[in-house]
Amino acid sequence: MESAVIYLILLSFIELTPSVDSACGAGSVQIVGGTMGREGRAEACYNNQWGTICDDNWGTVDARVFCRHIGYPSDGAVAFQGAYFGEGTGNIWLDNVYCVGTEGNIFSCPRGEAIGSHNCDHSEDAGVRCPPCVDGNVVFIRGTGKSGVPMLCNEGSFGTICDNG
Repeated sequence: MESAVIYLILLSFIELTPSVDSACGAGSVQIVGGTMGREGRAEACYNNQWGTICDDNWGTVDARVFCRHIGYPSDGAVAFQGAYFGEGTGNIWLDNVYCVGTEGNIFSCPRGEAIGSHNCDHSEDAGVRCPPCVDGNVVFIRGTGKSGVPMLCNEGSFGTICDNG
């Protein structure tokens, strides 16, 4: 019976690439537009709206903090610039991010501009490729602590857990 439940969970697993229109909670981040759930455009939630991160000063240390924020390992994170994973739309929330590497989330990083202030357009959207997560790990998005949407790691990427049954 246990193997049947695990099999059903794996069958219902989908990639972590929520749409930009999906609801977000304050301080949430998401990865959008890559070919696998752990890579894509780096997006952040502020005022219940998704927005992008400008690539000014965006580098490896920032990508490490972003990956850690989601629940991926940080060692081996790769930063991308120039809207490598496509241009976002709407707000650009963060610009001139200067993470030192010890921050628990991207919003805790020092930055040169207030949230929502920037000198960028979407051709400068930052991207990230996170190292594979550990299969079986669970993180929560769009919430705080142990509340929110549970995401299960399977084959190196996080995805939702279906409750269809």
